[in-house]
Amino acid sequence: MNDMRVLLAAFARVWELRESVTSYDGWYVAVAELLDAPLATLDGRLANSSGPHCQFLLPPAQTREPLRDPGLQALVGEQLREGLVGGAEEGPVRA
Repeated sequence: MNDMRVLLAAFARVWELRESVTSYDGWYVAVAELLDAPLATLDGRLANSSGPHCQFLLPPAQTREPLRDPGLQALVGEQLREGLVGGAEEGPVRA
């Protein structure tokens, strides 16, 4: 399948999904379906919507607890110090 046909197939699927998901989410769903790949998301509403046919990967509930991995804590701390990410009290995150 050439690139244009893939793009048109994805576009058509996004259009089909318009009643059940946002167009933004529709593109992720369409690509996951075309690749027959699971879609990782934190959005439970998207995963439970009626339109998508792809499999969703959702984190287990306990992943919402504070970071317990010392290496990950150090990485996040370093990014905070360098201003790569902002804390909640600092306003929006800078990219």
